Amino acid sequence: MVLRDRNHPSIILWSIGNEVDYPNDPYCHPSFKNMTGNNDANKPKSERQYDPDRPNAERLVVIAKQLVRYVKECDTTRPVTSALAFPELSNITGYSQTLDVVGYNYKEHLYEEDHNKFPNRVTYGSENSSSLDSWLAVKNNDYICGQFIWTGIDYMGEAKGWPVRVAQPGFLDLAGFKKTSYYYRQSLWQKEPMIFLTTENERLKGDIPCWNFNKGEKVKGYCYTNCEEVELFLNDKSVGIKYLKDFPEYYITWDIEYEQGTLKAVGKNSEGESCSYEISTTSKPEKLVMYGYDGYLKADGQDIAHIEI
Repeated sequence: MVLRDRNHPSIILWSIGNEVDYPNDPYCHPSFKNMTGNNDANKPKSERQYDPDRPNAERLVVIAKQLVRYVKECDTTRPVTSALAFPELSNITGYSQTLDVVGYNYKEHLYEEDHNKFPNRVTYGSENSSSLDSWLAVKNNDYICGQFIWTGIDYMGEAKGWPVRVAQPGFLDLAGFKKTSYYYRQSLWQKEPMIFLTTENERLKGDIPCWNFNKGEKVKGYCYTNCEEVELFLNDKSVGIKYLKDFPEYYITWDIEYEQGTLKAVGKNSEGESCSYEISTTSKPEKLVMYGYDGYLKADGQDIAHIEI
């Protein structure tokens, strides 16, 4: 694999493993009695305790050294990494020390402590949730060089039970459409001014760009933006100006009484640049519109096209 792909410019690291140090899966070690971290509930208690009959986790150090050597025989231009599920143990056994760059899976609470122990180590989040706290652990700590979020796109499997068949942590759905979480992440990462507006209430949950409620209903408005200030308008009447710095979750909210028409948010950054987004009450269904991005189909019974309706 390394020989095949070492000239691809998109490759920045070679990984020799993902969560191979997961406790009791299968490696174990006498230095721990119970697993720590976010995944406790995913394992039965018996699998989170020391079991002397399982292979010793120190064996991972021997294997890792071999794999690192094999990679560097083929390519010395890129660092070698691995995604650790249990860095608390891997730092003790020496598995972490075999790597050029160390990945932590869902272990943000260890960043500061381990940076103090290993100040020269290059560390990143090799698998993280999409929560704001997980991102701030990167943003606020210069010694953490990035994160990989689970996941970019929704996927089949790991569902909560029939009839649900899809895991939905992604910023895009199965068809590639942008979800509200996409725009939230865009507001955290993008430099160019952006703004996105959604609503929900007790009757219609979902935090989506919709302005169809019943007259007089109380509605919660959400504004995802990287602008310092936002003014909200309902049918061209100002609902007020709010400032992003006043909202610790990095999105702005309003409580609005529904009125048919158009809800519009106008954002402005410190350079005076502005952007806007609006949602309007929709009328009765009128027509369907289909978009095909492939241009044409071959009438051979085999060709396919992606159609949006």
